[in-house]
Amino acid sequence: IIVNISSIAGLAGVPSQSIYCGTKFAVEGLSESLSFEVEPFGIKVILVEPGVINTEFVQDLIVPTNRYGVDRNGEYVNPPVNKNDGDTLLSSYSNTIGKFLSFYYKAMSNAPYPEVVANETIHAIKKVSNGNNAEPIVRITVGIDSKKYSKLKKELSDSEFHKILREDLLR
Repeated sequence: IIVNISSIAGLAGVPSQSIYCGTKFAVEGLSESLSFEVEPFGIKVILVEPGVINTEFVQDLIVPTNRYGVDRNGEYVNPPVNKNDGDTLLSSYSNTIGKFLSFYYKAMSNAPYPEVVANETIHAIKKVSNGNNAEPIVRITVGIDSKKYSKLKKELSDSEFHKILREDLLR
């Protein structure tokens, strides 16, 4: 059994997380391709796709050009505005980062802890080890948001899905 940890960000691009999403998309592609290659040898691939997990993942995320962030309460730390001109953002990207971080911290307050991801992964390994799954690749979504967006990604057009992500993540 091969276990790879991806993310819901491997299925859906997330604002301000381009590099992270790119790496997780790569894990998805690697896992899917690998499942074909190892299936003839009786090897299964488990792909774990957590959503927001209650960790300190974005604790130190800052916009390099203006060194600000958003705390767990959604309040700006070193606000992303020019002190000489309160209406001008120091970076045109600041607003997107701020909105995403506000979403992320709110989501994290109700998110599962890493132990839930570990337990779901162990459960999947046991299930696959017992021969109870004939699929060459097993996807495990962890967290309400991961389950929601994974389902919507399969059911909606790209433009409909993009609209929902924009509404949810960039309010």
